Amino acid sequence: MWKASEWKWWVLFYGAPCLDGILPPNFHKHFCLLVSAIHLLLKDRITREDISDAMGKLSDFVFKMQNLYGEASMTFNVHQLLHLPRSVVELGPLWAHSTFVFESGNGVLLKLISSANGVAVQVLERFIMQLQLTMLKNTLDLQPQVKEMCEQLIAPAPCKIAETRTLGRGIVCGIVDHDQKNAFIAELGFIPDRVTSFQRIVVRGHLLHTSEYKRAQKTRNCTFKCTKGQFYTLHNVYEISDGSCMLMCTQLACKTYGNMSHINICTPKREKLLMPLDRVASISVLMSLGTSCYVADLPNFLEKD
Repeated sequence: MWKASEWKWWVLFYGAPCLDGILPPNFHKHFCLLVSAIHLLLKDRITREDISDAMGKLSDFVFKMQNLYGEASMTFNVHQLLHLPRSVVELGPLWAHSTFVFESGNGVLLKLISSANGVAVQVLERFIMQLQLTMLKNTLDLQPQVKEMCEQLIAPAPCKIAETRTLGRGIVCGIVDHDQKNAFIAELGFIPDRVTSFQRIVVRGHLLHTSEYKRAQKTRNCTFKCTKGQFYTLHNVYEISDGSCMLMCTQLACKTYGNMSHINICTPKREKLLMPLDRVASISVLMSLGTSCYVADLPNFLEKD
């Protein structure tokens, strides 16, 4: 059984490319209406045009549902799709009032249980203890060491990768590849004698790894979008003598996939480019399917799944 977050990734990114050629064209275009509309309503910044576009696509999706799948398909949940744009206008993006938040709360409660006996009492007692500790910390005049210990007991683990930094042990090397030498000259005007090469880097909270990084099993964070809107694949992370980091990458030539502005069909260009970190805007979703390659925009970076 898939988790809800896995269904979300299937709908937003994987479903349309994977079903292309399997579903008849009119059925596939119908599914893409839903994909595009939901992506628009999950963005962190939603314009009036986004609302109007999503409303039109969802109306078209619901209108065609019965003709394609029969009267039995016109369920309450299908009808509810028509109300999503209005709920976004009144309550904010879909992620702001989804059930994922409450499911995360269930996970917090689950950690309060340590045995099968008296489960309800365990949850109640330990939850009240946490609340009491928070209240005492804020009302009593505690020594700094005691207050710090209380913070460690009740505060969530801090995020340690919000800043920009390299990860792992770097390898000192020279630049021997001809294309990479040209990239250094084009960007910096010179070729450094020695650089330190890394395979992973965090750029303002976005974790990137090179296309050659082997330890990533469930993610492919080697593709990113730059501040000018183009997509790139990361091949090397280089730290030069002044401590600054540069990204060796290749640009992806992209064209929009169907009627979905967030998914692109892409082919890599041959030329290697050197890019400073301040040009990185966000990570992207990279999908390979047979001989085709797709890259997609994440709707937001606020959801956790």
